[in-house]
Amino acid sequence: MQIRQKLIYKFQKNSSEVTKVHLQTWKAKPYSDVRLWCLDNPRKEAEEHPTQKGLTLYKEVLPELIAALQKVRAALNGKDGNDQTKSNLFKMP
Repeated sequence: MQIRQKLIYKFQKNSSEVTKVHLQTWKAKPYSDVRLWCLDNPRKEAEEHPTQKGLTLYKEVLPELIAALQKVRAALNGKDGNDQTKSNLFKMP
């Protein structure tokens, strides 16, 4: 079986790592892959290699991930409905 892959988005995490989002198909079933890639040598044009750090998700669970990320964004922006400051954001209830 051949994996078909299409790059959808990528962004630089730091000088030696990039995060890539791919759409892939395996056994005729589509899924998304969000993975950290590392650069061989960040100071010059280098090859990128995927790491084991990432998520592979079928489309059925993408709404759950999107909802979770929206809650994270709201909490970090102080718009989650709680009276939490950034200093006590990570304290246990």
